[in-house]
Amino acid sequence: MAYLTGAGHFGFGFLVGTLVALFLMFFLRKKLSVQLYAPFLPFALGVLAAAPYPFYPPEACGFSVIAYLFVFYPLIHCSVLFSSLLASLHLVAVICGFIYILFLWRYIGLVKRVRRRGWRSHGGR
Repeated sequence: MAYLTGAGHFGFGFLVGTLVALFLMFFLRKKLSVQLYAPFLPFALGVLAAAPYPFYPPEACGFSVIAYLFVFYPLIHCSVLFSSLLASLHLVAVICGFIYILFLWRYIGLVKRVRRRGWRSHGGR
C-alpha cells in the first residue's frame, strides 16, 4: 500500500495554505497587514500538516481523532492519489519553491510600494 511521506504532508499543507493565502489576499486587498503576512501562511500550514509524521509509523493507516486536527493527516496519508502526486521530495520542493518565489516577488513589490507611498496610503494603521 502506498503512503505519503513527511515531505508530501508538508507539500499538501503548503498547497492548502497557498489557497487560503490567495483567497485572503484577493478578498482583503485593502488590508495591508493581510497582504504583508499572508505569504507566511503556507509555511505555517505545511508545518502543521507534517507535525504528526514522526509520531506514526509510515505504514499505519489507523489514527486517533487528534490526528485529524493536523490538516486531515489520516485522510491523505494512505490516499493513492496524494501519494502518487506528492510522493517525491524533489517534486514537492520544486512546487513549493516555485510558489514561494511568486509570493516573494509579489511581496518585494508590495514593500517597495509601501516604502514609496507610505503605510497609510495602503490602509495601514
